[in-house]
Amino acid sequence: MNALNAKLLQTYGPLMSSAEVAALLKFGSTNAMRMAIRRRQVSLRPIALPGRRGRYFSTEEVAQILETWLSAPESPFQEGELDV
Repeated sequence: MNALNAKLLQTYGPLMSSAEVAALLKFGSTNAMRMAIRRRQVSLRPIALPGRRGRYFSTEEVAQILETWLSAPESPFQEGELDV
């Protein structure tokens, strides 16, 4: 487990709401994130919880995506822009 993963788990717990993920990944809205997932631009798998509205996402999966984006040569984030 890396530092980013540990920080996200400490902050959000094992599951994150759509709104939390959209804000962390810098999407303009949850709808924008939903469309990116639908178009397979972001490889997140939503989790439906029985008796709960909305979709949730694995915090570890979100951390993996952030790690990938941050290590990419053309990262969508500028240095120091990610506030976790």
